[in-house]
Amino acid sequence: MAGLFYNMMKEEWRIHSTMFGSLNFTLFPVMICAIAFMGTFLLPLIQASMPINDLVILIHAQYLMLGFMVGAFGLLGNEVMNRRFGQASLLAFSARTLPISPRYIFTIFVLKDTLYYFFLWIFPLGAGFLVGSLFTGTPVFYPLNILLTLTLSFLTGMSVVFFLSS
Repeated sequence: MAGLFYNMMKEEWRIHSTMFGSLNFTLFPVMICAIAFMGTFLLPLIQASMPINDLVILIHAQYLMLGFMVGAFGLLGNEVMNRRFGQASLLAFSARTLPISPRYIFTIFVLKDTLYYFFLWIFPLGAGFLVGSLFTGTPVFYPLNILLTLTLSFLTGMSVVFFLSS
């Protein structure tokens, strides 16, 4: 299990770093963290023009859509990869050639996508908000709650796409 998981993670990293450039892609979570950190200081200004509840709903809707996109790309990845890189084959679509069941590969694939995108998109936003909240006096409960609920929004989006495709 660990070998397949590791190779799928490496495969995902190589795909993204090839498309976006290795350094650019590596610094992407740092940029999200920095934007969330700076955004924490802007919350009082944002509250003057938009209720905080609307902002929370908007962020959660964005992460729900991110889950939809990640799930859809995961299911269409083989065709997209063939169009982009020629006859490349992803590990997630190799159940016919590997002595592993499709259910096992799909389970590892979902775990990989969950952890990969958690550390790429969700954790940096939560970490930036957490560090910023230490400076602004925002209770630590809010960044931790956002981290949990954004994860659930993302997983809901991914799960809906996987459910609709089966």
